[in-house]
Amino acid sequence: MKDWWIKLGCYLTGYNYSIVKSSSEASAKAVKKFTSALLIISMVWCFIGFEFTSRYLHGNALVSSIGAIIMVVVVIQIERQIILTIGKNSSVKRFRIIIGIVMAIIGSVIIDQVMFKDDIERERITVDQIKVNKAMAIKTKEIDDQIMQLDSSIARKERERMKMIAEIGKNPTITTYNTQTQAKTDDKGKMVTVGKTTTSQSIPNPKIEMLAQLDDQIKTLRTAKTAKENSLLTIRATVEKDIKNNKPFLEELSILFRILVSSPIAFIVWALIFTFFFSIELFVLYCKFGDDKNDYDRTILHQMQIRMQMIDKLNP
Repeated sequence: MKDWWIKLGCYLTGYNYSIVKSSSEASAKAVKKFTSALLIISMVWCFIGFEFTSRYLHGNALVSSIGAIIMVVVVIQIERQIILTIGKNSSVKRFRIIIGIVMAIIGSVIIDQVMFKDDIERERITVDQIKVNKAMAIKTKEIDDQIMQLDSSIARKERERMKMIAEIGKNPTITTYNTQTQAKTDDKGKMVTVGKTTTSQSIPNPKIEMLAQLDDQIKTLRTAKTAKENSLLTIRATVEKDIKNNKPFLEELSILFRILVSSPIAFIVWALIFTFFFSIELFVLYCKFGDDKNDYDRTILHQMQIRMQMIDKLNP
């Protein structure tokens, strides 16, 4: 089990297992310390990656798990920059402190959004209500304009219908005339007209069929108007549902900021969480540069010096 733990530590930290195995117990303990620190940081950022993907990227359990794994891999690669550094490199330390501050802020903010979820939701009620009222004003105006256009079309069709009914009342039937020409061939072989016969016929006014079509158009317009009026009754619930399901990251950040500013207790909690995250982020840095060089580091340096000497001898 002990050997397995060291193998896992070498895999995570990037240490060479064969060199660690042949080194002293101090090197093995250093690997164990780095492994423990990496596992602590990885578990914390695994949770943060899962929550961020699920909450703001709207991922399902599988996608959120992938987001958590990606976050863990990124964190481990960042920590390796410190662990695999040989010697006291002040530039690396400064850079890692800057990254630690940024990551501590991001981590503490996301954790606070989970911890202060109920407080954020209460604040969101007021924010959402304002957004609903603005959206309602716009959407209601659009539907009112459409209803007015439908009313205008219905009124125009109604006037046209009344006019058509009056015309049909005056002339329920119309008379059509059919003229037939009689002709014969003269002595020269030409056709000449010898007479015309005109017949008359009474038929129903064609506007009666047009009236039926007009009634169908009016019925369709009234159905559309009723649908628009019914949509006014349900539009608020629809808008509230859409806004409630949409949780922008920046909006929740602004709500959280207002909570932290207005509540000293909330600010203290955030400060404690930030300190905790910042300490975790610098844990590996402290483990690396807080102790003296072990024989693993010296072995790496020795191998490098021997290799450089060999290269120098090859170059006259």
